[in-house]
Amino acid sequence: ILREILDEIGVDPNGVQIVAMGGGADARMQAMLAGQLDAGIQQPRNIVPLTEAGGVILYNQPAEAVQDVYVVTREFFNTHRDAVCAFVKAEVMAKQWAYEGDDHQANLNEALEIVKNYAIDPTENELAGWVHELEGNISMDGGASMAALDKFEEDLKAVGILSEDFNWKDHADFSCLWEAQEALGLPLRPE
Repeated sequence: ILREILDEIGVDPNGVQIVAMGGGADARMQAMLAGQLDAGIQQPRNIVPLTEAGGVILYNQPAEAVQDVYVVTREFFNTHRDAVCAFVKAEVMAKQWAYEGDDHQANLNEALEIVKNYAIDPTENELAGWVHELEGNISMDGGASMAALDKFEEDLKAVGILSEDFNWKDHADFSCLWEAQEALGLPLRPE
């Protein structure tokens, strides 16, 4: 995705050094604030701290990317399919619940109370970015397009995480997701 964004904003991706970095968007934000990283893909919650520190947002369009990947062994799936499917359905239901209301914040206060019971204290930036996070960063139905899944595989191969002969289609089973989507009246994705 990063190479495509760079192309779109007129920067030659071959003219910059792209580094893989552990720790996710929060680690990238900290590295940028410390002057160790010049640019990075960020989460909505990190926009305010970066702009307050003088950063500039070069691109702010959500890109379709695989958001949810659940991995279990085939043996576990075959033995505990009901539990796996219940988990996947609960995940999709939670996303749908989080997005309820005309302004998509009908359940924000209740969600805040739930996470505080688990000693999670969201920042003001996370709360301010609630809708943006849901609309741009979370797959509300748990699915993705086939094109996004193919692209995800291609990107992982490009950075050496997957071997060239790996084919995600040989390892994927969307039956639980499709059952959840159907039960919730959502389109089946991937299609």
